[in-house]
Amino acid sequence: MKTSTVTTMSELKLQIEAWMTTEAQTTVDTYFAENLTALIAPKFSVSYGRKYAKIMQEHAVWAFIALFNEPNKNIVIGDLLKPASFQMPAKNSCGNILDGTANYWTYGPSRSKQTPK
Repeated sequence: MKTSTVTTMSELKLQIEAWMTTEAQTTVDTYFAENLTALIAPKFSVSYGRKYAKIMQEHAVWAFIALFNEPNKNIVIGDLLKPASFQMPAKNSCGNILDGTANYWTYGPSRSKQTPK
């Protein structure tokens, strides 16, 4: 089972916001600059719930990030999850943002290792 090195909730929130701006937003900005030059790349925002951080892209949910371990669901702190709905993530993880195994592309988390074109 995966483990996490985060010790406090405030440290986790800082890591989520850093990942969101340096990794995810950069991926989206680069894709839009190279492929969709007539459009402006949407900006990310984050809101925190009891169990998950919700990563929003304007008015749509882009992803969820687990804030707590859920052993019965095989989810650990920092797991990147696809949205199943506006308020709930899908069941399976798409990697972990804390250990660098997160799989994602411009339009959200991806279960496959290969980035869709």
